[in-house]
Amino acid sequence: MGNPDPALVIGQDECVYIPTGGVLPAGADAAVMVEHVAVAGDSVLIRKPVAHGENVLFRDDDFRKGETVLTSGRRLMPQDAGFLSACGCTNVPVVKRPVIGIISTGNELIPATMTPGPGQIRDANAPMLAAWLREYGCEARMYGIARDERGAFEALIARALPECDAILISGGSSKDDRDMTARIIAEQGEVLVHGIALAPGKPTIIGKIAGTPAFGLPGHPGAAFVVLITIVRPFIDAMLGLTQPVILTTRATLAENIPSQKGREEYVRVRLDRNVATPIFGKSGLLNTLVKSNGLVRIPSGAEGLEKGSEIEVQLW
Repeated sequence: MGNPDPALVIGQDECVYIPTGGVLPAGADAAVMVEHVAVAGDSVLIRKPVAHGENVLFRDDDFRKGETVLTSGRRLMPQDAGFLSACGCTNVPVVKRPVIGIISTGNELIPATMTPGPGQIRDANAPMLAAWLREYGCEARMYGIARDERGAFEALIARALPECDAILISGGSSKDDRDMTARIIAEQGEVLVHGIALAPGKPTIIGKIAGTPAFGLPGHPGAAFVVLITIVRPFIDAMLGLTQPVILTTRATLAENIPSQKGREEYVRVRLDRNVATPIFGKSGLLNTLVKSNGLVRIPSGAEGLEKGSEIEVQLW
């Protein structure tokens, strides 16, 4: 193994022992596992028929010379790294990781390290968004919490703009008097969309500030995560240069009816168990529908729901 003997040649009705992974000797065209032979002195009994090329890897079995294997727009997987190493390709051109800034807004928010007082909640969205972005191949930068005050909000945006390729603003996307996200994006840049026929996630904002894309996500965690997956993800795919979305889906049978309001696209969290999908219903402000689920089911805007027993496609987390 690793040091073949060029003088070793076998002829008709002859065989020789080689270790697994060894080079096939000249004159041989197949290999037999030792489990299928019996040795008696100088004789070797082969207990099963052997075909040409059996248990042998030939030079072009894996890929042929000149064959295109990896193309631009493909996300490199662990198996790709193994293939590149086998080819001696130790440096390959890749797309720069997009830097995505995350700003949380709201007087009620406090950092996770603090204990909430009356009317306060810990910021769950920023760590959740950052974790997903990093797993997806981006660099996530959290800029903290901006109170519902123009000066504090504008200061965080000013910090993030020169450092980021895009900005996610969590909260402040509705039309309450204190919700400033759309107003500040419009003043400093342009609001392209404010409000989508999507549930959860209706008050989503899509805009740009000084040429940098800016997304206003709902403050409710369930809605923020759905918008991240359905609206922001395709944009990130384009930034990463992906020609095929990195998204896993599976077919499943629906365990119970899912009602829906016609005229809006709805995403319902589900729990998969042996190809049976059980809806996890709950308010978009709660985290339990995300923690207990492992996928999303899309209900088209023209449908009035999905019936129990129907075959559905589940987008996996």
